[in-house]
Amino acid sequence: MKGAITIDCGNTRIKAAYFVGNDLHATTSFGYDELAVLERFISSHKPLHAIVSSVTEAALTRHVMEMVNARVAHACELRRDMAFPISVRYNLAHIGLDRVAAAVGASALCRGARLLVVDAGTALTLDVVDYDGSFDGGYICAGIGLSLSSLHEHTSRLPQVAPGAAPVKGLPQDTEQAMLWGAVLGGAAQVDYLAKRHGCDMVALTGGDAQLLAKHVSHKHFVEPHLVAHGLNTILQYHINNANQ
Repeated sequence: MKGAITIDCGNTRIKAAYFVGNDLHATTSFGYDELAVLERFISSHKPLHAIVSSVTEAALTRHVMEMVNARVAHACELRRDMAFPISVRYNLAHIGLDRVAAAVGASALCRGARLLVVDAGTALTLDVVDYDGSFDGGYICAGIGLSLSSLHEHTSRLPQVAPGAAPVKGLPQDTEQAMLWGAVLGGAAQVDYLAKRHGCDMVALTGGDAQLLAKHVSHKHFVEPHLVAHGLNTILQYHINNANQ
């Protein structure tokens, strides 16, 4: 396969990546009101293949698919009835396929290890991928930003705190630092506890808060910002190879 684009339609933003084989060459990210960015990205790289993964509403997904189909010769949407390069023991009817893509990406980048795959976004998802690459199941928790927002929205006096604020060293001595440290270290503790509980060799971190969490995760780990894109590209290659057999 030569020249492929992966498109990950999230809740608020779209991420696109261009691959040649397994090599990632370019990425971009934009809002749903900036679809002209996707048009330019496709025009610039002229991919032969494309795959679209979406967790957003059906109307927006259709609009993106129509745009891609008009510009890419061979395009497909990630679906639950597709063949995946890993076995999925989680109930496919009740899982966001971006979690499957992240698991596939982690398995492709770190073969032969038992992995805890962590996507640190609005939600904090923590999924176990076994030595043979099988998706065994996982957990969904509130992400750092959501935890902080919930404390603000559901209490009368706690302030809104930005997840990106720099934590102080030592024991927090004001409310904002107490909230921030609680959310960040609470998330890191969940990662370390579940990695140990499930006997994982490695933690693969992705998502907007991955770098922040990684500073406080003690288990052996790596950060890959484009883990979902790598997984989508691996799934796309597997889909093309199966179609050609």
